[in-house]
Amino acid sequence: MRTSTEMLIAFTEIELALAVAKAKFSLITHGHSLSEQDEDVANTAWSDSFYAGMKFDAVLSDFACYFKFQHERLLAVITDINCQLSAMPSYLRDAFQFGQCDVRIAELDLG
Repeated sequence: MRTSTEMLIAFTEIELALAVAKAKFSLITHGHSLSEQDEDVANTAWSDSFYAGMKFDAVLSDFACYFKFQHERLLAVITDINCQLSAMPSYLRDAFQFGQCDVRIAELDLG
C-alpha cells in the first residue's frame, strides 16, 4: 500500500497528465478530415488520457485501503480529477475510462 504522500504525488501526476492531454487535444484543427499531424496529436492525447485512467484506478485501489482514515487532501485531489474530467472532451474522457477498465480487467485476470 502506498503512503498518503505517494498517493498525493500519483494523483497530482494524473491531474497533470489530463491537463496535458486536454492541451494537446485543443491544438487540433477540428474539421471534416484531420491532417496526419492532427491525428498523431489526437492519438497521443488519447493515449495520455488512457494511461491516466489506468493509473487513477490503480491508485484508487490503494486509496480504498486508506479511505477509512478520511484523508481530506486525498479526497480533494480526487474531486479535482473528477472536475477536470467533466470539463474534458468526451474523446479524452472515454480514453480515461477505457484505461480504468483495462486495469479492472487485468485485476480480474480476464484479459
